[in-house]
Amino acid sequence: MSEPFDENNKGENLNNTGIYDFDDKYKETKYNDDIAGILKTANRESERSRALAAQRRKARKKRIITRLSIVIVAFLLVLTLVITGIVAAVRGIAGLFGGGKKDKPDIAQLVSSADLAAAGYDYDKAIDIIQSYGEKYEKKKELKAAILKYEDGKAKLVKFEDNTKIPHISFRTLVYDTSKAFDKDESADKYDRNMVTVTEFSKMLDSLYSRGYVLVDLNDIAKSSSDGFEFCDIYLPEGKKPLVLSQEDVSYYTSLKGDGFASKIVIGEDGLPACEYTDENGTVTTGAFDLVPILENFINKHPDFSYQGARATLAVTGYDGVLGYRTNPNGEGYQEGDIEKAKTVANRLKELGYTFASNSWAYTSYANNSLERLKTDADRWETEVEPIVGSTNILIYAGGTDIVKSGEYKEDNEKFKYLKTKGFNIFCPANSNQSSVTMGNDYLRQGRRVIGGSELYYSADKLEDLFDVSKILDITRPVKNTVS
Repeated sequence: MSEPFDENNKGENLNNTGIYDFDDKYKETKYNDDIAGILKTANRESERSRALAAQRRKARKKRIITRLSIVIVAFLLVLTLVITGIVAAVRGIAGLFGGGKKDKPDIAQLVSSADLAAAGYDYDKAIDIIQSYGEKYEKKKELKAAILKYEDGKAKLVKFEDNTKIPHISFRTLVYDTSKAFDKDESADKYDRNMVTVTEFSKMLDSLYSRGYVLVDLNDIAKSSSDGFEFCDIYLPEGKKPLVLSQEDVSYYTSLKGDGFASKIVIGEDGLPACEYTDENGTVTTGAFDLVPILENFINKHPDFSYQGARATLAVTGYDGVLGYRTNPNGEGYQEGDIEKAKTVANRLKELGYTFASNSWAYTSYANNSLERLKTDADRWETEVEPIVGSTNILIYAGGTDIVKSGEYKEDNEKFKYLKTKGFNIFCPANSNQSSVTMGNDYLRQGRRVIGGSELYYSADKLEDLFDVSKILDITRPVKNTVS
């Protein structure tokens, strides 16, 4: 059925034959739709192109900003380094001319350090510590007051008149547990005769301090100079007097194990020396079980007992180790690494003011043995022990016997000549006199009073200048009727 004729479109609906063409109308409509679609698609493509272009512009802008930021940061970094370098250079130049600004140390700590030096009669050091604050120290009332105090203390010091009158007392390893040392076994009598107990030594320090003694180092007595050996000036307050203290055999021999003695010296976390002690159950404890930690604790409480930081002289052998460490590769109980451990302890002790001396390598009597035996022993000490404790100019004779019976050391004495080649110029034999100091052109010799049970029992009168033996003697010692 044909579509109804449309009067209103009769001109448009006729084809060239005069007949109305429905296909032509359809084609025209489709054509218009296609054109609209194309235009719509074109619009979408145009919008997409614009969006992509916008994204590319945004990305390009971001890259430019990033690159510019990197350039700016790099520039600022270089500028900072240049400015820092300039400032450092200016400060360095200013420092050379004394105009640099320095960080100021804490005033309280500065005064505390200076006070410690002054307590040991080293007033010059104390003043130097205060003046290290800088040029403006005088504007600080605490520092100015400290300087005046030290200058006043220094002015009151008195020169000790006769260095030949300086006494030297010496000890062996101290007995810690008297119940083990004096237990009536085969070694008990030896310990009783030769050793002092921890309790006795502590009481001795109290007595020495109360009587005005002050520890000095052996090298404080005399020094070598271009003109030969000469005595040093020792300045102390009125009523104070110098004293040398030493300990021999500081090796903690394996033969002492189980007899109530410390086994080695160690350095605690506080940087201070202590001793290890092993009980019968194998339990190891640390404490003041021998001379060094007892003395260190005493000086910490009484810094005025030490002249300019002096401590004891520690004489060591090498055949059974050093300071309790088994450092002899051919000895009993040698352990790899003990040499470095012993060296660490020795270095710390030297920092604290302790001085080391040779006690020979094998505790050899240089007086009662041949020159060849002396040379062999001294060489071995130099090879095995000196690398641990450092070089020393002090020889404490093993057994106490001097290489000469009396008189001076002379160049025709071959033993003396050889010991000089090893660097020794201070020699310490045993001597019962209160003080015994002689000085040659190239050496100092000072006798030691070696104190043990025998001296406490039988020579109390010779110790009266140091302490009252009746107040010192340990009640846990074996009973002797010779001491009242």
